[in-house]
Amino acid sequence: KIGDQGLIGLSQGLQENRKINTLELGFNYLSPVGIEYLKNSLWGYSDLRHLLLDNNNIGCIGAKSIASILPTLSLRALNLSFNGINSPGIQEIMAAVLQCPNLTQLALSGNNVDTDAAQAIGNTVANPNCGLVSLSLEHTGIGQVGQKRIASGFLRNQKLKSLLVDQ
Repeated sequence: KIGDQGLIGLSQGLQENRKINTLELGFNYLSPVGIEYLKNSLWGYSDLRHLLLDNNNIGCIGAKSIASILPTLSLRALNLSFNGINSPGIQEIMAAVLQCPNLTQLALSGNNVDTDAAQAIGNTVANPNCGLVSLSLEHTGIGQVGQKRIASGFLRNQKLKSLLVDQ
């Protein structure tokens, strides 16, 4: 468990080695502070394909930091599951997804998806610029209204092949 302090050191190394294609940092007690350092080191990191940050505590602030760099990356997979992200953070992530045509896998399980976040998800997957093929939304507390909002987007998306949702 590297925590924020370890991530600061790792971030410095990432600035020098720009050839990493998978960065798996799940279960590392990361907070928005550490994510800010990571954001600065990953800006424009063209070789990174998989960024796995699940099961930390980056919250809405960390999600917004990640959203701000998504368009500068060439990610194919992003896992932000179980990070204490709420509606504003999810909305930021979903807006950034539309600027990332290579992003095909997104995991947001275990975060709080209210009706506003569900609407943002539905709008994003309905957009023809959305490249997502797999979307994971398990254990998010999505109610029936939220499920309907997501489903309306899913019905207009021919690319999405895997949608994992529960209440």
